[in-house]
Amino acid sequence: MKNLYKILNLSFSFCLLSSVAQATTSTTCSPTPDCASLGYVSTKTECEDRGIKCPFGEAWYCSTRTDILTCGDLDIAGEIFARVKTETELKNAINSNKPGIIIIENDITMSPFYSDIRTYRRLKNKQSLVGISCLANSDTKTKPKLTFSGHAGGFVLGNNSVLSDLAIDYYYDSVPQLQSLIINETGRSAQLNNLDITIETKLRDSPTSIWAIQNLGDVTLFGEINMNALKQFKGDAIDFFFTVYNDDASAPDRGIIQDKNSTLNITYNRTGTGPGSFIGAGVGISGGDNILHGTINMTSSDKDNRLIGMQYQTSAILSGNVNIAGSYGIMGTAIISSNIRITVSNDYNSFGVGRYKEEITITKSGQLLIDVSTPKSFAFAQDCIIKYHSGAKIGINTVDSSKINGLWQANKNGSQTVSNNTNTLNWTDFTRIGDFPN
Repeated sequence: MKNLYKILNLSFSFCLLSSVAQATTSTTCSPTPDCASLGYVSTKTECEDRGIKCPFGEAWYCSTRTDILTCGDLDIAGEIFARVKTETELKNAINSNKPGIIIIENDITMSPFYSDIRTYRRLKNKQSLVGISCLANSDTKTKPKLTFSGHAGGFVLGNNSVLSDLAIDYYYDSVPQLQSLIINETGRSAQLNNLDITIETKLRDSPTSIWAIQNLGDVTLFGEINMNALKQFKGDAIDFFFTVYNDDASAPDRGIIQDKNSTLNITYNRTGTGPGSFIGAGVGISGGDNILHGTINMTSSDKDNRLIGMQYQTSAILSGNVNIAGSYGIMGTAIISSNIRITVSNDYNSFGVGRYKEEITITKSGQLLIDVSTPKSFAFAQDCIIKYHSGAKIGINTVDSSKINGLWQANKNGSQTVSNNTNTLNWTDFTRIGDFPN
């Protein structure tokens, strides 16, 4: 771009000097420069209002200027093309089809919506929504809040879209069979950064599932992602809340990637207001191939601690610190090379790891700690496979057996298949090296 301006300046200067000379020496001005030779090779429409018109003709030069907006550990590329304060302004910015960044300047309450969100709040490819708190010159560091209600809410992400520095609240008291707040479709990549997501529901006698993130592609997490589910039910209810649901097993390479500096906090709270029975749970991550390098904290504050950390048919590579407190820890396949602490804290025949012949592998740098605080639950589920490398550590703490409690380290590589629900392994390949870590 600088070279273009130099060319223009030289052209104008040459013509001006020639005009001055013409007055004294009859020297003629040089021919008008050709627009194409100066880089003006596009039309105004092609430039999408981001261009410069050639001063010698009708051709345009399309600007390739790209802004870089830094929000914590994430650099978001794209021009800031809209700053919005209302739902109408936000809708118009999205429907402009322009790639780039839309800045949300304040809290916005979205209209209740009862149709398919795939035809409504659909971000275009490379469109991003960013809260004003990310801007360096912003007077506030409070994330602007987008509030949704009705049967459908949230956004469908475009390819390479980013949601950053926003609070997203969703509330309903109706009974939809299925609901997704953020959808990432098949084959698409997207990024989530510094988000606070709260879902509050009041359910009646009807089954339902709620997905905070429905992912059929790959989503990368940056910064701090806080997800809170607050549920009330009356009468009989079958109810599941999925924080991350990697949908459609036929979709290749679907899953979550977590940056090493990212923290994912999940809190699930359920309260009953009637005499009816309840079947259901909060689920942290369900399905997909997940690569999790950061910190993960999953807790349940309801009376039954009905939280599943990672559901069966879920694969995860865990290289960051993970803390799960609830009904079930890791039901899927996992490779552990960091510190994993699971607290099993209810009386529903729950367990810490394993199910349906899923494999748990602990590398030489990995440490798996399982604290079973109730007598009716177990550390290891029947048929699960525990693999360990030499140097791997397993810590067990139970209420009924001080003999196995402590921290054990593998002396060699090995593998064991658990025949029944149990709190212990065959410790022949291990040495007890200390007490269970607090």
